[in-house]
Amino acid sequence: MRKIFYLICVAVFITICAAGCGNNDNDDAFNPAKVKRYDYVLDESSSHVQNIPYDKYLSAVSAPSDAVNASEYGLAADGDYIGNTVALQAAIDKVSADGGGTVLVSGGEYAITSVQLKSGVTLHIERGSGLKSVDYLTNLNSDRKLTYGVIWAQNAHDISITGGGYIDGNGPSFTNPSSSDEPFLPMETFNLKQYVLGMRSRIRFAKSNSGRVNLVYINNCSGVDLKNIEFKETASWTVNLVDSDDIEIEKTVINNNIYVANSDGYDVVGCQNVSIKDSFIATGDDGIVIKANSAEPVENVDIENCHIMSIANCFKIGTETAQDVSDVTVKDCYFFRTGVTGGYAGIAIESADGSAVSNVNVSNIVMDKLASPLLIWLGDRLGFGDKDTPGSVSGIRVSDIVAFDADMASAVTGCYRSQNKTVYNVTDVELKNFHVYYREAKEDLYLSTDDENLDRIVKEHNSGGYPEISRVIHMYLVTHEGSYYLDMPCYGLYTRYAPDLKIENFNVTPRSCNTRPATVMNDGLYE
Repeated sequence: MRKIFYLICVAVFITICAAGCGNNDNDDAFNPAKVKRYDYVLDESSSHVQNIPYDKYLSAVSAPSDAVNASEYGLAADGDYIGNTVALQAAIDKVSADGGGTVLVSGGEYAITSVQLKSGVTLHIERGSGLKSVDYLTNLNSDRKLTYGVIWAQNAHDISITGGGYIDGNGPSFTNPSSSDEPFLPMETFNLKQYVLGMRSRIRFAKSNSGRVNLVYINNCSGVDLKNIEFKETASWTVNLVDSDDIEIEKTVINNNIYVANSDGYDVVGCQNVSIKDSFIATGDDGIVIKANSAEPVENVDIENCHIMSIANCFKIGTETAQDVSDVTVKDCYFFRTGVTGGYAGIAIESADGSAVSNVNVSNIVMDKLASPLLIWLGDRLGFGDKDTPGSVSGIRVSDIVAFDADMASAVTGCYRSQNKTVYNVTDVELKNFHVYYREAKEDLYLSTDDENLDRIVKEHNSGGYPEISRVIHMYLVTHEGSYYLDMPCYGLYTRYAPDLKIENFNVTPRSCNTRPATVMNDGLYE
């Protein structure tokens, strides 16, 4: 009976896609030449976006007339980092104790270690001025080491960072050099495993016991404003927002070394009522990522009008997903990668550890040179929290997506849990108005269709692993070099355990050398 049910679903799916999946010539109303694309480029080291339009995001704004200048407490551009930290902390403590106000940082760059932001305080860093973290060696030998974040707050309310200046995490100093110094350029012949290995060889992983921290760490706070500020060169997650409420992020720039490992842009962890808009993010890991492995669920997150370059996923829910995630909106964004290759999906919506992910709406997104437009994944990793069965992914709407120079198909996949012989379906998902164009190249594909035993083994194991678009058909074996990275058997959309998926106007133009079908729906069951 189960197989008959899936055969019916496959028939319905193919009927829907026959008019939409394929060459965009069938959609006469759409003209890709009219889609706005941006000419972002990398610097000579291929490690940073060179032409960030700072004036679009940051402005020189005067601090209030009653602001307390931290220099009055001893902050000095030529001062040592401990003296500067003590001075800045003293200014913050005094302003907070007096009922709140503004602490001004101006006149240069100041070396510091960790500074705690407290209730009622606005940290105003003047345009052209900044705070810079100690480097790895200094921190390693310091009696006052970095803790939590370069700037951090806990159990605080009504806090703000603004002013048009910057906070620098000195991030590359906390990492080892990558194993390859050459930029990883787009592959003349695309091969999935070589793509993954080539990308990993460029990553700067953390030094042993590096002591790296977040650039900004906010925990259990309310009324958080991050506006008109640059965050750069993080050593770990850039801005880590944990179990906090009422957060507004607007007109910000994140400018990180794109090879530093774990350099997420904004991490929204167990937070409610979050707005991220009108911001630029360039980083080596996920751009904006929602995680749910803390004390609280994630609710009411709005992301709008952001330009994001990521060497992972531009927008992601996951991977840590033990608590529920609901009511997320992403719209009017530009997701891109420039100058080099690497990365995964523009949009990744994942439940790996038992989370119920629901009511997610993503619309009006332009993607440029990303590996794949979309991954929706319900898995059974269950590595965080106390859940013992997979969660759910439902109520997902993704529409009006244009993706240029793609290398891989999109995927929507649930899972089969062998422990209880139960299928966990992705439900109530709608994909509408996709226009995807592959990057022209040759292909060296590894398909498993001629090896039923390998096909069975891989599909039974991959849903319990780490979810990425490169691992939809994958099995990890000790090392990445020894692992199976199988290509999806289609170029447009691969689905598994998503029987009621709704698709409208899904158009994909493959490479000219393509030999695969547009879509495959696979129930993944093996007797």
